[in-house]
Amino acid sequence: MSNKIIIKHILFIFICFSSLFLVNTQVYANDTCIHKLEFVDKLEKHWWGYRRYVSNEQILKFSSQFDSMAAEFSFFGGLSFPIGFLNPLAGILISGILELSSSYCWLLSTYMVKINKGNGVIIDFSNGFIFKIKAI
Repeated sequence: MSNKIIIKHILFIFICFSSLFLVNTQVYANDTCIHKLEFVDKLEKHWWGYRRYVSNEQILKFSSQFDSMAAEFSFFGGLSFPIGFLNPLAGILISGILELSSSYCWLLSTYMVKINKGNGVIIDFSNGFIFKIKAI
């Protein structure tokens, strides 16, 4: 087995495990928060997914977390650049998926801050993907 193939496999396994680690440590839904507002930080389960009522303070925390996730995905997308020399198709796929994830996190971060008017927002999501954000 040549060194080129071994390096390719090691890089592929590193990128896969690092992206799994990022996803598993960053995605959560917490409905145990207690605040003075009635409908804030509340999680409801529906047939189409979940609806979460989020306070202004939580939106600012979510925004900073999504910004850091976007930076991490973009960083790992840049680190996957050498894979393109070994296998162009794998390099394009891996870096493309990571950069799309980075763009999605950045878009959510900026949109949550834009919609938030100081009262919080309502987030509808299903299977980890947010599909509707509106102001309270």
